[in-house]
Amino acid sequence: MQKASGKLEEFNKAKLEESIRHTGATAEVAKKVADRVKPVEGMPTADLRRSVAQELKREDSTLSSAYASTKRLSARAAADLSPGVARIPEETLRSLDLRSSQSARLSFGGKTLEVKVEKASAAHRDILLSKADLQRLGASEGARIGVQFERR
Repeated sequence: MQKASGKLEEFNKAKLEESIRHTGATAEVAKKVADRVKPVEGMPTADLRRSVAQELKREDSTLSSAYASTKRLSARAAADLSPGVARIPEETLRSLDLRSSQSARLSFGGKTLEVKVEKASAAHRDILLSKADLQRLGASEGARIGVQFERR
């Protein structure tokens, strides 16, 4: 698999099933979908996500929408951010066809938080949050935060 960073990584079916389960799918549905998806060497992860969303649609369109609109990003604190605002890498916004000022729902460890999205100016792959928002989620820096966007 080719990550967005360009790094190549071996396909991990268990990781894919876990990702599918994060959208609310049962273990049975996640396994069925992962079995039907056939990644090829060097396939970009964005293409894999599209294939998974199409396969999930055959099972449950709600799960498919949730999968297509959710991304997990490493969290980092930014001292200059106000609570309720998250900075997301431009590349991530572009890959999900999103714009700054949209709302997003963050989730971690069963807790959720609504935020407004800003485009991050620096080139990085993390989601930037205020320290207060990290605390509200019960997350530390480096934690993988679920970021779900409302589709327009």
